[in-house]
Amino acid sequence: MKQIHGGPGLDDPAGLVLALSQALRGAVFPLSRTQLVWLARENDAAASLLTRLSGLPEGVFASLAEVERALGVQAGEGTPATVPPPLSPNPR
Repeated sequence: MKQIHGGPGLDDPAGLVLALSQALRGAVFPLSRTQLVWLARENDAAASLLTRLSGLPEGVFASLAEVERALGVQAGEGTPATVPPPLSPNPR
């Protein structure tokens, strides 16, 4: 698995947003946690990002911004955010 080095790391909010956008390139939302991890793996995401995605709560994520929020990053701002729950996999 190739990994891109240089630039901000995953501990930096801007680096995490960049890594997510690369790892989830081609995503068609909504996607489940399992689908997010699979796509990131297909896009040669770093092992540390795959681990973070695997740790997301089960459910369906409606957008890249929702994934960013679930990982604690405010989309576009690089600041920690309140994490809303993902959409329920079986809405009633």
